[in-house]
Amino acid sequence: MIFTFAAPQSFVGLWGGDGGGDIDNWTLNAYDAAVGGNLVGTALSGDFTGSPYAFLSITSPTILRVEAIWNGPVAGIGFDDLTFTPSETRVPEPSSLVMVCVGLATCLAARQKISQVRK
Repeated sequence: MIFTFAAPQSFVGLWGGDGGGDIDNWTLNAYDAAVGGNLVGTALSGDFTGSPYAFLSITSPTILRVEAIWNGPVAGIGFDDLTFTPSETRVPEPSSLVMVCVGLATCLAARQKISQVRK
């Protein structure tokens, strides 16, 4: 299964597994592009031999695609409850700090000029 996101995600998790007696496992891979891209994380379930489901997750601020891959010889894996968290979008701080410093410097310069004129 392949999941793609319109905006970067910082966390993706998925439940997968089976209750059968066969030996199955699955891999969760995350990429930084909807097509192609770099692998930014991977998680492997380990073998299921009649065990319940396992939750796999990947954390990276640049996840745009996730692939859930079944790695078993027989039957298959069931997947459920995809969860994801959008990456924070950081808004650049405007140059307000610079403007405050310039304003303070101007006030100090004006104060010094006034005190020199009074002397």
